[in-house]
Amino acid sequence: MEQRLQNLKNYFLNYFEYNLISNQMLLRAMDRLPDPKEALELFKELIDSHRQWLRCMKTNGWSKETLKIQGLAALQTQWRGAIDDWCSFISSTELNDLQSPMLVVCLKDGDAKLVTVRDIAFQLNSMSLYVREQIVRIFRVQNCEPPHTDHVFSALRTSAAEVNA
Repeated sequence: MEQRLQNLKNYFLNYFEYNLISNQMLLRAMDRLPDPKEALELFKELIDSHRQWLRCMKTNGWSKETLKIQGLAALQTQWRGAIDDWCSFISSTELNDLQSPMLVVCLKDGDAKLVTVRDIAFQLNSMSLYVREQIVRIFRVQNCEPPHTDHVFSALRTSAAEVNA
């Protein structure tokens, strides 16, 4: 059981890292968009979600504070900070606490719900993929080639040495 939970922890850390890198690639490419407003708004909401859920996990509190749309450089810094904070939180979470229900009052309606760190980490990583695909669609609608952020491209090995590493 402990090995399975350690594998789960490592999986989430790797998934957060992949999303960090992929979304940074996307952010760097957004300056090519003729109208980046919608893409920036989606990305801002993604960062807000990561911060809100981490606040819930740590303090049981929901905040109405949201990011103001800022320049790409500021969003890149805020994105890196949000992922670094989540990776630190996951790393410091005891293995059994990954799946232990926590009562949090963090939903906008004020209701208390039972959630697990595992559920929230999965939700945020899935949301990151979903938002990234929405932004890729914006690139295509605006006749811009999006960067290749598919996981398979990040996992491809170019040499036998990398495979054996």
